[in-house]
Amino acid sequence: RGEAGALLRWDPILAAGVRMTVKVVDEFDAPLRGWYAHVGATIDGQWESRWGPTAADGRFVAENCADGAYMVDVTEPGARFPAFRIMGVRPSVDEMVLRMTRAMRATAVITGRIVDPDGNGIEGAEVGVRREGDPVVVTVRTTADDGRYRIERIPAGSYFVEARARGRPANRSGPHVVAADVTCDAGSLRLAAPGWLVIRLRRDAGLPVGRPEICCQNVAGGRFEWLDVDEHGVARSSPLVAGAYRLWIYGLDVVTRSQDLEIKAGERTTLDVGFASGVQLRLRFTDSPVSRDLRQLRFRAIDPAGAVVDEVVLDREPPKPFEWWCGLRLGPWVIEARTLDGALRASARVTVRGIEDAGRIVPIALN
Repeated sequence: RGEAGALLRWDPILAAGVRMTVKVVDEFDAPLRGWYAHVGATIDGQWESRWGPTAADGRFVAENCADGAYMVDVTEPGARFPAFRIMGVRPSVDEMVLRMTRAMRATAVITGRIVDPDGNGIEGAEVGVRREGDPVVVTVRTTADDGRYRIERIPAGSYFVEARARGRPANRSGPHVVAADVTCDAGSLRLAAPGWLVIRLRRDAGLPVGRPEICCQNVAGGRFEWLDVDEHGVARSSPLVAGAYRLWIYGLDVVTRSQDLEIKAGERTTLDVGFASGVQLRLRFTDSPVSRDLRQLRFRAIDPAGAVVDEVVLDREPPKPFEWWCGLRLGPWVIEARTLDGALRASARVTVRGIEDAGRIVPIALN
């Protein structure tokens, strides 16, 4: 602190982090060059990561790592998915050696065919694969004129196959268990005749609709579809698979609401949907030693009368935290987190004061 016009000097000393060294070798301990190494962790509520290729000696060095539980994975050059992943690694001066055996290499193949409702092959469909437990879909191939595809360079594991084509809803099959050095035939994946959804929005008290977010989920297949809202408050879907859906409306100034609906093949479903103004909070659930391996939880927002007004089941890939963007009315709330069998893992009281709270991160500890 100084007088007006005075020059103040501050020379902070920043602590150096720990260097993490990962060495990738084959089953004969020979170094593997050019493998893609990745380390990441949630530090002070933020995800941070470092990545790059291994050097000629098989090493990848991540500098200035903070103290935390890191995820480490390595991917073979040209492969679609990591060959190896380990969770909960603490930075250390000791070198971590990862030995890649033949069974871990990207030697598996998936083949199959994308067809229409009559069993005819669909040319030019986009085909992707997703490893079970991993949210990332890697689009790797478009189909030939007979609808066939061939996906190479994947490690052994369980995979879903997902496909989409112009004018048709996406679909998926699996999980398909794929072994090293084996070609797995995933069979025919059918892209059904589509249905469509049109939503006309209105906000309470006649206020302008704005641009809330809209998402619908196919209840049977678990797929999500996001709809853009135009300047007239109307949202239109891309082609959808016929069946039962759940619709969500949310946003920074919106009370989250959900609604069930049915989509029929060859028909356009139009809904008039009202929603209320509110405030969206970013609820971040911090782990304890006993919760850090949890991958799925059910979250509830409970009003002062004890009614559950919003409920969602969320997945995560540890060590990333569970986060729930939840839109609520002003006032006090109870937020609960439970396992799917009902065991309570967190209960916290949260008060929404006003629009200035929109997007505010609210930490809640899991037990």
